[in-house]
Amino acid sequence: MVNKDRPGRSRINVDSDGYRARRTATLTKFAQSLADQVVATGQEAITDPLNPQERRIIHTALQDNTNVKTYSEGFEPNRYVVVSPREADAAAEA
Repeated sequence: MVNKDRPGRSRINVDSDGYRARRTATLTKFAQSLADQVVATGQEAITDPLNPQERRIIHTALQDNTNVKTYSEGFEPNRYVVVSPREADAAAEA
């Protein structure tokens, strides 16, 4: 309806009652919790499958954490985030 009779395409984001902000806060807290778990155990942690926007939130939340690294694995729609300790990288390179 929005794009009818228009030369370009418009995107519309619907945010019902602040859902996106709440979801971002929840995922950020979850990411920090996973990072703490990975640092404590030294083992990788894997999330459930997430959509691209949610995976991006996890990566962004942990990008400045010097103790862990994140990467995505799997195939759509079942891609997930892996949080792993950074020490493993240094040991592998030595």
